[in-house]
Amino acid sequence: MRIDPVKQQYSVVMDLSLIATLLLTILVLRFTKITIVNDDTLRIKTVIEFTKVDLTKAKYLPPPRRPVVPVASDQETMLGDETIDDTEIDLDEIPPPPPPPYKKEKSDDQNAFVAYDTPPQLKGGLEFIRKYQKYPEAAKAAGIEGVAMVRAIIDAKGDVVKAEILKEDGNVGFG
Repeated sequence: MRIDPVKQQYSVVMDLSLIATLLLTILVLRFTKITIVNDDTLRIKTVIEFTKVDLTKAKYLPPPRRPVVPVASDQETMLGDETIDDTEIDLDEIPPPPPPPYKKEKSDDQNAFVAYDTPPQLKGGLEFIRKYQKYPEAAKAAGIEGVAMVRAIIDAKGDVVKAEILKEDGNVGFG
């Protein structure tokens, strides 16, 4: 195992830097003079002047204007006024309730998966799909292609009992 040379020198460099720092600190403290200065020379004389203010002669801003209260008017031509017609609600007429939410019918084929030893094979292979595939002529002419996810129920003989499209990739009309 090879050790990086920087890692080998790390402890040596750290020890040398610690010794250098301590020596520098001792030298600075040894050869510097610390002098005590009188507090009188550092104090700044501050003069505070007081003036008496007569509150009766003080100038104040005038009070704000009172808010304008809107007054009801009988004139319909005034701008900003809107009249709302009286609405009468007949509580005897109750609208019918909304229809119940759509519930997808649960069928027995939802969980129709059966474990198998050999994977199922399509009768006829891909040629069978190409032969019986229903592809719109307009999509063929335009070169439109798409992918669809299909769920199919297949019986023991290999025939398709039920098939439904679960998801298309956005190109409609392939179902």
